[in-house]
Amino acid sequence: MLRQHIWRNKTILLAMALISIWGFLVLPGCSSKGTSDTAVKNLAYAASQEDIKAGNKTVADTSSAIQARDVKAFTSLMSKNVLNHVQGSPDLTCPAASTLADSLRNAKIVKAEKDAFTYEITINAARITFMVIKEDGTWKISGL
Repeated sequence: MLRQHIWRNKTILLAMALISIWGFLVLPGCSSKGTSDTAVKNLAYAASQEDIKAGNKTVADTSSAIQARDVKAFTSLMSKNVLNHVQGSPDLTCPAASTLADSLRNAKIVKAEKDAFTYEITINAARITFMVIKEDGTWKISGL
């Protein structure tokens, strides 16, 4: 099972979005670029530039942590909800993790709400969404 491969010897739930993301990892690739300011202004909620930059930084830092195989940095970017649903340490050395890191670099915001952004990535032609939420003043990766 892919989840067991990614999270060494543990069957876990990494919030719905992250499981979906990791579950579709077969081939790398996503052609879209990061979110433009215009795209975010056209969403229902007018997000501040500061929040947009902070949300995007969380996604970029997550990608970098995976690439660096830095479990401590990776888990520090996860929401409390995600951390409450996982056990053990993630295996950031597997090819699926590398594919996820590549896809996260091309994530774009598709929905903005107060203290939450929904991002979209494409993995193996599948569109996958996940959330970045503001938790205790810090932006964290979360699920749906």
